[in-house]
Amino acid sequence: KADIDALGIAASSITGALPAIDGAALTGTGKVLQVVTSEDGGYTSTASTSFVQIHSFSISNVLSTSTVHITAAISHLIEGSGSGGYEITKSDGTVLAKSQHGTSGNGGWRMILPTLIGKDTSPSAGTNTYIIKMASTGGGTTVYYNYWHTNNFNTKSFYQITEVA
Repeated sequence: KADIDALGIAASSITGALPAIDGAALTGTGKVLQVVTSEDGGYTSTASTSFVQIHSFSISNVLSTSTVHITAAISHLIEGSGSGGYEITKSDGTVLAKSQHGTSGNGGWRMILPTLIGKDTSPSAGTNTYIIKMASTGGGTTVYYNYWHTNNFNTKSFYQITEVA
């Protein structure tokens, strides 16, 4: 207002709407096109040494020329003295990220919050689905996804997909 007053323009004489800004006019790389978040409170466990699907989530209207970044924060518990692991895959089975967590051979129960970050540099145009899988290293070790005992804490895992031009 001070600048307008200094120019001798009455504020009441300024009328009309500001022009809309079209994001398509922005150029360069690194432009965020969309962000999709997902949370999952489903519980499961496995002692399988093969990766088993525990959750999937999708992003729609993806451009084939973009890059899709996937972040997963997983509520995870290991029972015993072994380890467990997680991976993010595309629906065609391509592994985008992998993580392994263990108890250092100490036995007992260990709560861990693994964070996986993956990048899909060749998404398909349209809808892309990403799958979270988990496995045990064996030896009697059971791994738990979104474990909760009898406390009803509603343990959840969280996911974010970001499409970038």
